[in-house]
Amino acid sequence: MGLLDCLAIVIFLEARGEPLQGQIAVGQVVMNRVVSSKYPNSICGVVEQPDQFAFNLSKTPSTAAYFVALSLPHHKDLVDGATHFYSGNEPFWAQGMEMTFSIGGHKFFREKR
Repeated sequence: MGLLDCLAIVIFLEARGEPLQGQIAVGQVVMNRVVSSKYPNSICGVVEQPDQFAFNLSKTPSTAAYFVALSLPHHKDLVDGATHFYSGNEPFWAQGMEMTFSIGGHKFFREKR
């Protein structure tokens, strides 16, 4: 399993029903965690953390998810440094964070500055 596979699986499982911008935003959250000193410093290390992302090695991501993963360096930062997101009911951790972006059913957050 390569880094691209790990990223494409998360994009596919977390955002396959979202528009392209939503898929890009999910990928950007993963990459923001990779560069943060608070998380593992590899894509697979970040997405394999327990209870953080929908990640299942038995799933095969779509070609579109691979395209999004490969194109991430070419997109402007939609999430403004966000390291968290959710869809559905608001989780407990969202209260202590700052929302940076919203698209479709996803809301994106970073630590308050």
